[in-house]
Amino acid sequence: MQYMILGGVLYLIFVVIMAAIAKGYKVSTVKVLVMSFFLTPIAGVVLVLSSDKSNIVNTKGYVCPHCGFEFTEYHEYCPLCEKDGGKYKLKEIRYKSI
Repeated sequence: MQYMILGGVLYLIFVVIMAAIAKGYKVSTVKVLVMSFFLTPIAGVVLVLSSDKSNIVNTKGYVCPHCGFEFTEYHEYCPLCEKDGGKYKLKEIRYKSI
């Protein structure tokens, strides 16, 4: 009985690992999760390896809450608003781009 529980837990761990690996590919993470769970994690491996690598790049920028201008480099305060006498802290934004 203990071996069945251990086997089930290991199976679920492999399914979750396959879904995590799928994040770097163009295949849906949910699709890999479902296929790995209902078929086998080996089916998830085949699905992931048959798809292309994802070319999505995570980038971050900074935006001024007052003027709305976006910067790619870090500044503590908005340089444009500082010229006009204002002192507004920039907020960090994260976005994905292709």
